[in-house]
Amino acid sequence: MNTLRRLFIENTIVQYSIIMFLMVATTATILATSLSRKITDYMIESHIEQYPNIVSVIASHNSSISDFFQKSGKGIHPNEAKKLFEGFQKIGDVFRIKVWNLNGIVIWSDRADIIGEDYSDNSHFIKARSGLIDYDLGEPHHDEDDFSSHEKNEHTSEQTKERILEIYTPVVSNNQVIGVLELYEADEDLYASIEESIRFVWYFMGITGLILYILQFFIFYQSYQKLRRINHQVRETQSVTLSALADLAETRDNETGKHLDRTAQYVKLLASALQNNSEYATYLSDEYIRHLTISAPLHDIGKVGVPDQILQKPGKLTDDEFELMKKHCKYGADTLINAENKLSFRSFLKIAIQLTSSHHEKWNGMGYPKGFKGDEIPLSARIMCLADVYDALRTERVYKKTFSHEKSKQIILDDSGTHFDPKIVEAFLEMEKEFEKTSNELSD
Repeated sequence: MNTLRRLFIENTIVQYSIIMFLMVATTATILATSLSRKITDYMIESHIEQYPNIVSVIASHNSSISDFFQKSGKGIHPNEAKKLFEGFQKIGDVFRIKVWNLNGIVIWSDRADIIGEDYSDNSHFIKARSGLIDYDLGEPHHDEDDFSSHEKNEHTSEQTKERILEIYTPVVSNNQVIGVLELYEADEDLYASIEESIRFVWYFMGITGLILYILQFFIFYQSYQKLRRINHQVRETQSVTLSALADLAETRDNETGKHLDRTAQYVKLLASALQNNSEYATYLSDEYIRHLTISAPLHDIGKVGVPDQILQKPGKLTDDEFELMKKHCKYGADTLINAENKLSFRSFLKIAIQLTSSHHEKWNGMGYPKGFKGDEIPLSARIMCLADVYDALRTERVYKKTFSHEKSKQIILDDSGTHFDPKIVEAFLEMEKEFEKTSNELSD
């Protein structure tokens, strides 16, 4: 039982640790991803915010550019157009340009085959046409053939292709948007700065997440240990209180001695043996056995209501006296029922009520106080019945001598199916060595 409890505790801690780690890791990952995106956007937007002004200044100082857009590039030789836009290639790390008119038509490119293509549905173009700069980071929209041979060799290594920044900037002249430039940029310094910032974010979130995990685990573990200590104290207080109540009742019967301790151990032995039986395995949980064991000393608590002259009479009781003695079952049960009714939750007292009221019932229905028969008798009471009788047989009283273990065992075997539940007798036989050992170790 202790091993199972320890494994449960360990599994609880491990399971919580895993769940907590996954939650912290997931949260840290989401935050790091979100921050990385925001940092990337911020650094790129800060980098490109200069482009519209630069482009507009260049366009304003070169009337040929305005004419080029107004004529949609018609009548201008490609070489002249290239010279016309060479100034834009001096901006930052721009390595190529694509020129769009307001209708989304490519009116110039170093690739002649795409001049005249309609890209009016391009969302980046639409935004730039409205006067706002936009960008796209990552793989180019088009195939490698979209680059000239020279540009491929110079700018489109495997590393660079992953770091192409496409900037869509409006061309403004006389406070009016006259076209759109798509600038292709490969600023390794910018991307290096972005990557460094992102690494810092992930390192920071990783360290923060680890610290948070350790802190949470520490708080959980401390709370868990505190709860265990409180639970242990409650259980210990519970057990001591019950034992004190039972001892109080037993002080009126000086012949019982360590009867309470022994019967509690007998009950635990019987319940543990029955636990290995598939018929009882589910019902007899470790928690049930614990409650049964701590409740066992209460089985005769009703004796406080029996007059001393009857309870302490050295000889045989008369019929009337015995009738009064039998009422101790009801006295004890009623006391515990009243106690349980004052509780706002279901407690172990239900078990105590069962064994207190019915531990003198017999399997054949000839017991008292209600004459229950067979399975009508609660299992807890059936277990208590055998434990109580065995201890009575093994204990010296004023009206009898101590019986040996073998003789006591034989009496129980003879009463199997009449006084005792046969299944519980089988459990007794399985544990008889432990019964004898307990009887000897806790003898009066």
